[in-house]
Amino acid sequence: MPPERFIAAAPPVLAQGPALLFFLFIVLVLAAIVYGYYAAMKRQDALSKVALELGFEFHPARDQTKIGGRFDRINLLQEGHDRYTENHLVGRIENYSVVACDYHYAVGSGKNRSDHYYGVVFVEIPMQMPEVRIRQEHIFDKIAAAVGFEDIDFELAEFSKRYYVAAADRKFAYDLIHARAIEYLLEHPDYCWEFESSTIAMYQSGRFKPEQIRPAIETAVGFIRLVPEFVWQERGMSTREDRHVT
Repeated sequence: MPPERFIAAAPPVLAQGPALLFFLFIVLVLAAIVYGYYAAMKRQDALSKVALELGFEFHPARDQTKIGGRFDRINLLQEGHDRYTENHLVGRIENYSVVACDYHYAVGSGKNRSDHYYGVVFVEIPMQMPEVRIRQEHIFDKIAAAVGFEDIDFELAEFSKRYYVAAADRKFAYDLIHARAIEYLLEHPDYCWEFESSTIAMYQSGRFKPEQIRPAIETAVGFIRLVPEFVWQERGMSTREDRHVT
């Protein structure tokens, strides 16, 4: 058979290769969209059940208002663009208002865009607090310290080595982060913390799994129980009875 006859007899599938590949690509994209939708619905159903167990309300809708502006002073909610919260579990524990939710923001655009997701617990308490931020220390913090931008150090070297602490009022930071609170933070290393005005925000990188919601809320409220009585008297309600803490 002449070479040109051999080429003409090539299988039809090979001749249609680009079209077939494009078709398969579209099928895969649609399958990914459908899978993502059903996975999201399944997670929302699980979160709704967690809310019911806690006696909370569940509001899945996306919110770009920083939950009605209640938490607009929290630094995490100032990052990037395309910011929103969703899948809100809303209720009260020990008379504190609690919101647990997903949070998203984006950095960059087009091919350089990156999306960041967090699981956040907000707790509102009857105390006016100057800003305090607590998170795991990064290599860039060590570089900043080398040129004079030092964070607050504490007596326990392990804590100072692992955590970056910044505060508008150093005395308040030391009053808040006492020896037992330091132990508590070391026992829960996955979370970052922000204290601002009357809000405590505790968050982790990545959305909460449904089974992580209750432990996360308990961790946030557990820290509040460690706040010394004299701090409450100086900056918040004067007695434990006034706060209706059980």
